[in-house]
Amino acid sequence: MSYFSAVICRNGSGWRALDVDLEDLESLDEVGDHLRAVAKGGPVLAVLEREDEWFALIRVDDDNEPRVFVSDLDATQRSHYAEMLAPVGDVELEEYADLRNPSASTSTPSDLGDDTADDPVDVEEHDDTEPDPLLSGADDDLAAAAIDPELPPAWAGDPGLLEDVGVDATELVDLVLAAPSDPGSVVADLGERCGFDELIEALR
Repeated sequence: MSYFSAVICRNGSGWRALDVDLEDLESLDEVGDHLRAVAKGGPVLAVLEREDEWFALIRVDDDNEPRVFVSDLDATQRSHYAEMLAPVGDVELEEYADLRNPSASTSTPSDLGDDTADDPVDVEEHDDTEPDPLLSGADDDLAAAAIDPELPPAWAGDPGLLEDVGVDATELVDLVLAAPSDPGSVVADLGERCGFDELIEALR
């Protein structure tokens, strides 16, 4: 399986490619230093991808610590970038806790109070549910994650790192869950929404 990497920088309303080699870097601190060295005042984004397995986004803004999102943390730990991306598993951002554990925010009958629990409700028994379009084309891992709320999602890190350039956190997570075994298509979709799709395609 092949790796793909690209480093791009925000350039006004568009993006431009930067000549940065990430191959021999061993830590996110080293990546941050390299990206800051070539930045010209805008956000710098490194895109790492392993065919059919995972992708990672590493963003650096000025002197801030790198913000990272990986589509499948366990898969990265079987890769060349295992040591570099391992710390992403320790990132826990409170504002995105509901995306990590959606079942925690799901209300149950006991959450509605005693008044509703005591009132009988007549319900006509019929099944008019439609198949979930997100799950209909997903593989076994995605279906298992949807059925078993105890199974943690594969992604990790900061899903909000593209919010100011076109993709909010929920949208990013939804795209990853909808295509867990096709990271290249997710990266292409992100590029189209953020405006760097043609640049990434030219760099492949």
